[in-house]
Parts: sequence; structure tokens; C-alpha cells
Amino acid sequence: MNKRRTQEKVHPIHISILVYNIQSGIVVFYLPNYAAAGYGTNGWISILIMSAIVMLNIFVISWLYRAGHGASVFDIVESRVSRGFAIPFYMIVVVLWCAIAAIVLKEFVLLIQDNILHMTPNYILVGIMLLLALQLVTKGIYNIVKASTIFFGLTVWVVVFLLFSIQEIDLVRYTPFIFQGGSYTLKYSFQIYSAFIGFELCMLLFPFVSSASRQSAENLETLPKTKLFKAMYLGNLYTTAIYLTLTIVSFGFYNAQELANITTPTVYLFSYFQLPFVERIDLLLFSLYLPKLILSVVMYLWGALQCMERIYSKRNSKLLATWIVIFSFVISLVPILGRTLMRWMDILFIIEICLSFGIPILLVLLLRLRKPRVQQP
Repeated sequence: MNKRRTQEKVHPIHISILVYNIQSGIVVFYLPNYAAAGYGTNGWISILIMSAIVMLNIFVISWLYRAGHGASVFDIVESRVSRGFAIPFYMIVVVLWCAIAAIVLKEFVLLIQDNILHMTPNYILVGIMLLLALQLVTKGIYNIVKASTIFFGLTVWVVVFLLFSIQEIDLVRYTPFIFQGGSYTLKYSFQIYSAFIGFELCMLLFPFVSSASRQSAENLETLPKTKLFKAMYLGNLYTTAIYLTLTIVSFGFYNAQELANITTPTVYLFSYFQLPFVERIDLLLFSLYLPKLILSVVMYLWGALQCMERIYSKRNSKLLATWIVIFSFVISLVPILGRTLMRWMDILFIIEICLSFGIPILLVLLLRLRKPRVQQP
């Protein structure tokens, strides 16, 4: 079964869709606020700046792929350092990714409670969503990618609703002044950049896009061909286009000062729209957005599962996935709400951003500077 799975390849177009689905996470509800509070007038331009940095980050990951000749990230780590160093690192990553999954789900549930399910306990909603995520995680990456494509088809047209706000856009709000009135703190730059994170999980897809999945990096003489990074670039460009559309419309619908004071401007923007067959489009937005958010959670849990399988190689994969989901649920039970929850989410995202740059750079340095370990018979 494992041999067949490693021989099967993920199509590039599905990777592009997957990248978009992972990136467009919980931050999309706050993004116009971050852009206005951090950069002031015409803060939507900051989306282009952050997207360019993401492109650089993807290039750094492609550098790792070339340096390792397409070998698995885990194979590279274990070929250069002992398991005594690798296992603690894997555990840290598992905790981080489980925490991100739990905090993101809890934040989304709190948004739902504010708008729809006022009386339902948040731990019940989080538990149900984690059970749905568990069903997908245990199906493997190929089924996750297929589900991603289906979810994309269900939600891609939601951006059309933004066209209904064109008549309310005031061009005067697009002032000729750029980045005036913002706080210019590093905090908001990280928050805007966090809207793009998730693409770094594609580092784990090396075995599923090249024929080098089961070979050590030092034993390969040729670089396996892959369209993984073109797909990642394309997925990020589509995410950028969606974010630009959303923020440009928001800066025309509200002024920069108003956006800076509205915590979830995306929800308020969609609540303004009215259609004959839908009373509140913002409620429809939550319903359609739920599969995308669960998919983001699934990818982080799947990444944690890959690490756990390296630590406990003889354990059943479904059992490990269950442990991971239970651990994530326990994290979600920690009684933190409101601004404290947002603060923890920002901290986790900053750590993830640092890892998205740090892991490929560190592994490239290990490949260049450290000789392969001699395998014990």
C-alpha cells in the first residue's frame, strides 16, 4: 500500500488549489482591518508586499528541493542528524501544528457563535469539526487533495458577491496618499503575512511529486523534475488576487479610519449585501467557508501525523491521527477567549512564519556543511 502511494503523484493544478485553500484561512475575516490599522490609507498595497515575500519563501523551499535532489524533508533531517536530535524537533513541530489547528478552529467557532449559534458551547462545535477533520486526515494526502478541489469548486464563486458593493464604493476614499495614518508596527506586518501561511506544508509533499521519495539526498545524482513550485507560485498568485479584491473593495466601501476600528470588516461587508433568495449573505459565507477552514486544519494535522509516523514508525497511522486530534481538542479546551485568543494565534503564526523560512535554510546548510551519517547495521 505504501509503495503504491509513493508511486502515485499529485497533479500540479491540484497543488495550486490546495495552496489557495490552505492560505485563505481565518485571517481573511480580519485582513482589511490589519491592512488599515498597520499601513493606513491605501493599505491594500501591503498585500502585494507580503505576497512578494511569500514568493521569496517559496523560492527558498525550492532551493531546499534542489539541494536535496527531491528527497523527503524527513530523509534529509535523519541523514544528517541523529534521532536523538530529530525526535525532539518533530515533537515541537507536532505541538505547534496541533496548537494552530486548535486555535484557528476555536477562533472560527467564536465568530460563528457571535453571528449564528449563540447558545451552543464552543467545545461541542470544535469537537464536531475535529471529528470531520479526522475522517479526512486518515484518508491520506491524495484524498485530501481531491477534497480540496471539490471545496474550491463550492466556494470559488463567493468572491462574486463583492461585485454587489461596487455602487457603494466611493472613489474619494482611495486617496492619493499612501500609507498615511498607520501604526507601521511589525505586529501588523506579521498579521498580514499570516494570511498567506500554510504553503510551507508543501515541503512535506516532496515524496508525492517526485520519484525521489524513498531515496536519501546524498545518493541522488540527478534532480527529479517537478512542477510543484510553479503550482505553489500559481496558488499564491490566486490567493493574492482574492485578497487584493477583498481589501480594495473594503477600502472603497469604508475609509481607512473606519476599517482600522472594525475588527471583522469582512463579515460586516458581506452582511450589507442582500439578495432576493438569501436573507443574510454573511451567514451563507460562514457555511461555505467552513469546508475551507476544515481543510486548512486537516493539512496541519496531516503534517503533524507525518512527524508522528517518523517518531512512532511501528504504530498504526489511524491511531496516531486519533491521538493528534485528541491533543488538539485538549488544547482548544484551554479557557482563553477574545483578545487573549487572538494574541496566542498571532504568536503561533509568528513561530510558523519563522519556521517556514528557517527550516529550508537550516536543512540546506546541513546538506552543504554536514556529511551524511553512517547508518548502523
